[in-house]
Amino acid sequence: MNAFAISSILIAVTNIFLAIFILWKSKDRHIKYIWSTLCFFIVMWGIGGYKISTITSKEEAILWWQITYMGGPVLIPVLYYHFIYIFLQIKQKLAKYILITAYALGLFFIAVNLFFPENFTGDLKLAFNHIWVAKSFSNPIYFIWYLSFYWILLAYAFWQLIASYKNSKGLFRGQLKYFILGSIIAWRGGELQYLPDFHIDLYPYAVFLTAIYPSFIGFGV
Repeated sequence: MNAFAISSILIAVTNIFLAIFILWKSKDRHIKYIWSTLCFFIVMWGIGGYKISTITSKEEAILWWQITYMGGPVLIPVLYYHFIYIFLQIKQKLAKYILITAYALGLFFIAVNLFFPENFTGDLKLAFNHIWVAKSFSNPIYFIWYLSFYWILLAYAFWQLIASYKNSKGLFRGQLKYFILGSIIAWRGGELQYLPDFHIDLYPYAVFLTAIYPSFIGFGV
């Protein structure tokens, strides 16, 4: 079994435990359901990552990427931002409009992936002799999705976290510290997985980081 497949299994397993832990420990109904849903889609992403790194058929890999993108990587940044929005009790109208827009765009990208998959991930290429990745430059919608969700939306979410941390005190400040640290670890690991899509042939060992971030989030809770 290759390293990427192992990291994908670990991502699925650790996020199952994190979802259970948050459902058990959190008293806020909105927070625990949003975060557990986020964990579910990360598990979905982990399962998809395992499949596309262990099968040899391109046609089967295309099908598994389509199944995975039915929610997984598309809704993960949206649900993460939604969690930040609820957890920080953000009242700004701009933040609310961004949340609504993010969900609308997420549904759009899922629809494109479902009904017109050739216009989303499209054709695949084999990287490192065992990982099927998208030829992103040949699919503008895929590139727009990645840029808008994994750079712009996440950058705004981190900005909200850091701004709140600077103005917080006591226990809440301690929680934010671990959330920020865990988020940095998780998102660096997740985003570096996409480098081969952009012809940057760096093996995604960093995905292992996404498997260990639940310990920081759990400690923060």
